[in-house]
Amino acid sequence: MIVLDKTNLIPYLQQHYPALDTSGAVVSAIGDDAEDSQGLINYVYRVRTGKGSLIVKQARANMRLDDDVDATDASYCPPQDRNWSEYLSMKLRRAITPDCVPHLLDEKNVELLTSHGVLTKAELVSRYEVTLENYCKTIIIEANTMVDMARTEIIPAVQAFALDTAKTAAAKRELIPGCPCSCETELVKKLSALTDQIYREAGALEEAVLALASAGDIRAEAEMIRDTVLPQMGRLRLPCDQAETLTPKKYWPFPTYGDLLFGVR
Repeated sequence: MIVLDKTNLIPYLQQHYPALDTSGAVVSAIGDDAEDSQGLINYVYRVRTGKGSLIVKQARANMRLDDDVDATDASYCPPQDRNWSEYLSMKLRRAITPDCVPHLLDEKNVELLTSHGVLTKAELVSRYEVTLENYCKTIIIEANTMVDMARTEIIPAVQAFALDTAKTAAAKRELIPGCPCSCETELVKKLSALTDQIYREAGALEEAVLALASAGDIRAEAEMIRDTVLPQMGRLRLPCDQAETLTPKKYWPFPTYGDLLFGVR
């Protein structure tokens, strides 16, 4: 693993993101060796150019006193993927919110917080309702946005690529009669199957969101989101991710992570 620092960051960006204009760039460190709550050390740098600035972050496992691994060794690779860990952390927080927040109104917790003058009973009830309402509204917005992105952006993009691929196969067969065109044929089959799956899963997600109207109260709605909406969002994401790996960049309607992190306009 390459350990980035202020001396090698610019060459690294030039090698991996040649479209990024780094002429006259100045690198400064932000919070060197700042350990977070997960025991990982974050290396964060700000790269300033004449057109703007960007943040570059690298996370490595923290070398603890009882650990024989030298985390400063350039050949050392962390045992866990940081991005995946952060994704699982957010997924876990979403899953447990409907379970944990109601305990704010448990008798022992109400007595503890009110006896010390931290919050009144009315303030606790208000916090409980606002937290769950914010949880529900946020995920409903995300779910509806996901359905809209799948139907109006992803499916048309994949269909356009499948159409051009089919036209390529037809042109090859016209030029060379009997040409098998196995690549184009299999690719169109995969893309067609994925668009069908995306369409079905988007419809199922829309139905899951509409079913929330039958929830009796905010807690029931939050539990329905946890049990039906969030799992369905995951099922819709799966074929979309698979389609992205098969669809060229010029067809895909959204920027890549590289564009989001390092693209300068």
